[in-house]
Amino acid sequence: MNAGAAHNSPGAGMPSVITAADATRMSLNSSLISANLAAYTILVLAAFQWLLIFVSHCVLQRRYVRRRPFVDRPTDDYPGVTIIRPVKGVDHGMQRTLESSFLQEYPGPVEILFAVEDPDDLAIEVISNIIARYPKVQARVLIGKDNVGINPKVNNMLK
Repeated sequence: MNAGAAHNSPGAGMPSVITAADATRMSLNSSLISANLAAYTILVLAAFQWLLIFVSHCVLQRRYVRRRPFVDRPTDDYPGVTIIRPVKGVDHGMQRTLESSFLQEYPGPVEILFAVEDPDDLAIEVISNIIARYPKVQARVLIGKDNVGINPKVNNMLK
């Protein structure tokens, strides 16, 4: 091998010259690599977040939403429950809210009391319609004003 050929080969002792175009291209390549790395990192973090949300949802569904059957025992063994619903006026969605008391899945006896202060309250008509739809549920409307304290809900519940 002659000495001239070794001397002219790239990296054979002579410093290579980087042109401005080569520097720009290398800078763009490193910028693209950095941008891609950042995009992949964000993508991985977003996927991890969605996985965490999905697992949390499954755990919450399993723990709190699943219906748990009552213990197999006679209905008479369950104590009676009274639901007291103080009501005043008519609100948006009130019918659905009050009707939820009738849809309880408690195996024992359930009594629902609606306490209304004013005999002319429009809520009485809504309550009466709901009571008529569920004749098997023991429910009634208590009307009157008893002032035993400063809280009007407590006053309604003491009828």
